[in-house]
Amino acid sequence: MAKCNNCKSDIEDIAKFCPYCGAVIDNEVGSEPEDSGQKPNPPPDQNDSGQQEPKKTKKPNEKTSNDKNQFNAEKIGNFINDLNNTADSTSDFEKDDIEKNKLIAIFSYLSILVIIPLFARPSSKFVRFHASQGLNLLLTQILFSIIRWAVTGVFDGISGFLGGIVSSIFGVISLVFIVFIILGIMNVVQGRAKELPLIGGFRILN
Repeated sequence: MAKCNNCKSDIEDIAKFCPYCGAVIDNEVGSEPEDSGQKPNPPPDQNDSGQQEPKKTKKPNEKTSNDKNQFNAEKIGNFINDLNNTADSTSDFEKDDIEKNKLIAIFSYLSILVIIPLFARPSSKFVRFHASQGLNLLLTQILFSIIRWAVTGVFDGISGFLGGIVSSIFGVISLVFIVFIILGIMNVVQGRAKELPLIGGFRILN
């Protein structure tokens, strides 16, 4: 039995009006909402079963591609710094001389163009220092080319296959000269009088 909200009399459950006071009966009050059959969407961190999905975390030893690229760049940078850890006599040169002659000194490391700074700035100590380094590099390249030609020729006479292998080995070794050229130009641009690795200790010019 239901009760009238107005007079509190007992009435039928299906009654629309109270037979005692005539008040309208609201049968929907307190009723349960109908089930639409649709489940509410779970929160973003939960799956259909209501369990919270674990967040994906990067393992301590797991490296992303950016981490690997950064690691490789650091290794290359450290290698170049170690290779360029040679005698530095920058303090023996005047700053004005260095700043005025940086551009012309770059030609010292461009093969035969080393003659340009020698004739253009013969009185500059900074230019003569790098020209001396450039001459060392040029003469070493010439000597290396002669040895490469002779050794490759000998092995090529024995077997064309052996000659190709030896030529490839010399080709890889010749990449060292590119590294020396880059180091030399870097030193000039940074205004430093640093010797080249291995071959920079010989002074052709004073």
